[in-house]
Amino acid sequence: MCTTAAAQVRHTGSTASAAPKIDKPALTKYLRYAEGFTPQVQVTLDDPKPSPFPGFFELRVHLAANKNEAVRTYYLTQDGQQIVTGPVFDLNKSPFIANLQELKPGGAPAFGPESAPVQIYIFSDFECPYCREEAKVLRQGIEKQHANDVRVIFKNFPLSSIHPWAKTAAIAGACVAAQNGGAFWAYHDWIYEHQSEINPTNVREKVLEFAKSQPIDSQKLTACVDSSATASQVDKSIENGRLLGIVQTPTLFVNGRMVAGALSAEQMNLLIQIELQHRQQHQEQASAQKDSNKCCELTIPAVGKP
Repeated sequence: MCTTAAAQVRHTGSTASAAPKIDKPALTKYLRYAEGFTPQVQVTLDDPKPSPFPGFFELRVHLAANKNEAVRTYYLTQDGQQIVTGPVFDLNKSPFIANLQELKPGGAPAFGPESAPVQIYIFSDFECPYCREEAKVLRQGIEKQHANDVRVIFKNFPLSSIHPWAKTAAIAGACVAAQNGGAFWAYHDWIYEHQSEINPTNVREKVLEFAKSQPIDSQKLTACVDSSATASQVDKSIENGRLLGIVQTPTLFVNGRMVAGALSAEQMNLLIQIELQHRQQHQEQASAQKDSNKCCELTIPAVGKP
């Protein structure tokens, strides 16, 4: 896995009561001591906001150390006196509801049926060797019988503090996708295949070389890359990843389930199978519940009614 040196993270999203007031300096001091953050870590607290869990408010804490950034999510009780760290499960909802509320395609490159029962988001870095291996699994290692069951959505998460050309490659990939969505996946496969040949000084040249073999307007692509026209898209994807708690690449979300680090093809297919079985069980339970509601119905004959 490729990882930053910053602390780890989590996330969330909705309730109706007024958010508790907090003493940010005092709470920052408390969290710094509780979590053992060193003096060089900058700690910034957002205002509490509703979470998906009744009785709890979401408190996002932004962490920065050198060039590394991360976000942790805590849950604050209504009175503002207790903080919960870690996942919160509502037994009436998906255990991954907080992630699902944050994960949005937003026009990101994707392949597979839109209505596929298994939705896999991958936050990836084009310079990360572990991402290269995971790319092979997603593109070639998903078993054929799952082909219609899976949709893969690609999200950029370049770790610029340790990978100097990753963000340039992400911007270029977004430029390719803006012109030709299908060509993005050719770019995706190509850049991972040639990863060892690319460096900060030749990344632009290599990208434009790739474009010559694709149905892409090279002049438009050059202008897009040189002006960093898609940088805001990449930054938005990075921020989305931070709010989800990502601190390493690759990080996947399989129907909302966060998986940090690369999965083998065997592990990926097992996880897909788990999701498909869970969906089938849920459908069977819903069907059984519907049938049980009618099992004890009394029918009273009446004129004009069967």
